[in-house]
Amino acid sequence: LCGCYKSDKVNFYIIDFGSESFRVFSKIPHVGDVVFSSESDKLDKLFKMLDEELLDRKRKFADYNGDWNNYCQNSGQTVPRIIVVINNLESFKESYSNYDDILQVLSREGGRYGISFLLTTSGRSGLMSRFLKNYPNEFVLDMNDRDSYIDILGSIGNTYPADFDGRGLFKRDKVLEFQTAKICDDNIFDFIKITGRVLAQSNKKARVIPVVPDIITYDMLSDKDTSLINIPLGIKKEEIDTYFYNFKRDKTTLISAVELESCFNVLNNLLKAFKLLNNTVSIVLDLENSFLENKMYANYYCNEKFDEFIDTIINYYSTKIKDTKFNLALFIIGVEKFKDIVSQDRINKLENLIKNNDNFVCLLIDNSFKFKKLAFESWYMNLVSNSNGIWIGQGVADQSVIKLNNYQKAYSKPISDEYGWIIKNGAGKLIKFVNKM
Repeated sequence: LCGCYKSDKVNFYIIDFGSESFRVFSKIPHVGDVVFSSESDKLDKLFKMLDEELLDRKRKFADYNGDWNNYCQNSGQTVPRIIVVINNLESFKESYSNYDDILQVLSREGGRYGISFLLTTSGRSGLMSRFLKNYPNEFVLDMNDRDSYIDILGSIGNTYPADFDGRGLFKRDKVLEFQTAKICDDNIFDFIKITGRVLAQSNKKARVIPVVPDIITYDMLSDKDTSLINIPLGIKKEEIDTYFYNFKRDKTTLISAVELESCFNVLNNLLKAFKLLNNTVSIVLDLENSFLENKMYANYYCNEKFDEFIDTIINYYSTKIKDTKFNLALFIIGVEKFKDIVSQDRINKLENLIKNNDNFVCLLIDNSFKFKKLAFESWYMNLVSNSNGIWIGQGVADQSVIKLNNYQKAYSKPISDEYGWIIKNGAGKLIKFVNKM
């Protein structure tokens, strides 16, 4: 099919729950992706993509009798036939039975909209009876015993396939014996790789399943208009698009995790991103003395004599930043110690600067246990919105620092510190953070 048709005519998506030998097809441009049993997220995105594609085609084909052939022949437009291959259906259903319903809908309705399924199974036991009517064509290759042919095809008389590789039975009005073609004399894997390279020269790659990449760089997400109101924090896990954060919306942003150290990779990349803006001065107050190794990412860093340094910040802002197009971003690491060590007078002055100046923003960073101790501090209540913030890693469902309006099952699922929740007005959005500048 790939050799006979261009990739704008036919696309394949392969779910390989067998020996993963279908991986070799991934370089053929007609093949959008190959999904393996360990790739649960990619599998979920594939079925979501197919469901959305089915709905889109229903809308497109509405004026063409809801039919793929009619649309392609008479609309002046074409959309590719999509063929979904599921290799080893028994293993797929055993591991991911939660897709039974969507698979039934897609296989029942997809045909007329140009979405077809090709399944491999060791017998009819892999297909529940309610699925069988969605798959009218059954090709039976070599089976262990003759009764197996009858179990699948029903009455076959005395017709059994000869003992040759690729020989099998197919039933329409009568039972027919068929022979699959041998596409090459040499190593088939080498042949497929060479074919893929040849086809890639004259075919565009089919749509790839949208998944969150392993490496997310700042350059991938930023553009020339990036500023403090639209810093790219990472990629949304469900929508697979960029999450831009507005650090000027609340003026003070709360960043927390179960452990303070879980915040450091995100902080490093935020400091680097702020420095690339060229109009933002980043200052770190490290009251935990835990960020020393990363201080080079800040314009200014302090881990002692905090009252004196805050006086310097206030003076610097008033003389260098206040009436300019520049911004000042103050990172306070260790908010409980900030409350205990810094004088109330200095805290009040910083509070006043943050509240009354659009180009002065503050980021408060600590673990959730420490934040809870600030709940009734007046400066904290005046600066922080308790329904907005950034939570890093797992544990968001168990914390009370950032208010969540409605519980989601996803809140309780384990995630690494590469992921986190951006909480806005009590609603969480799961993202994977930028992990490389």
